[in-house]
Amino acid sequence: MEQQKWKLLIVDDEPAMAWFLADIAESEGYEIEIAESGDEGVSKIEQGGYHAVLTDYRMPGQNGLDLIRFTREHYPDIPLVMITGYATVENTIEAFHLGVFDLLEKPFDLAIGRALLQRLRETLERQQRLLSRLTHLRQTNDALPVIISESGAMQRSLRIAKTLSAHPDPLLIYGERGCGRTTLARWVHQWSSEVALPLLQIECSAFNLQELEQLLHEAANAEKQPQPQQQLLNHSVQPHTHSFH
Repeated sequence: MEQQKWKLLIVDDEPAMAWFLADIAESEGYEIEIAESGDEGVSKIEQGGYHAVLTDYRMPGQNGLDLIRFTREHYPDIPLVMITGYATVENTIEAFHLGVFDLLEKPFDLAIGRALLQRLRETLERQQRLLSRLTHLRQTNDALPVIISESGAMQRSLRIAKTLSAHPDPLLIYGERGCGRTTLARWVHQWSSEVALPLLQIECSAFNLQELEQLLHEAANAEKQPQPQQQLLNHSVQPHTHSFH
């Protein structure tokens, strides 16, 4: 398989520095374009097609931070590196607040430049893998929320959840707010033998126990299958549990 050619834009008003960076980047497999000012850099970014941008900080017209702000607003997925010989606490904090991939202080030696570009390439490759995975999952089951993770702990949790989905007893999933419990529950239902049945979602904190019993009873009557619905509440007192972190 042919290796992905990453297109890198270098924005620097000093030709010697721009070509020095270009030589390093080309040796690391990047396809290079150079802009000689912040204004030209913004214009090229608007034309599209770049996977990453390296920009000097101090330039006539729009400076590096101006270019970073523009790119973050309009092209938030493009990794950005700011190059500067005038690093201060203020502009360093602002650059990282804007979400730069890294800061490269001048002067720097060849090894540092290569190491940064290698890390940048690894990040681009990881983004590509995740995007490919996301596209595949959306194509295969567009109705379900997507879980994408390269975390070993998360992958382990997904394997455990898939195993437990075959268990006949109720399953309690608990964890911190926002960690994806509802999404995981929908996938457990999808993996289970009861996937053909509707998934009933209830915000339990909005009801007391009597109200929950009545709600489940009415839902059961509507489906003319009262017993399974009643068992759902009765068995959930002591469910099979697992914590997902």
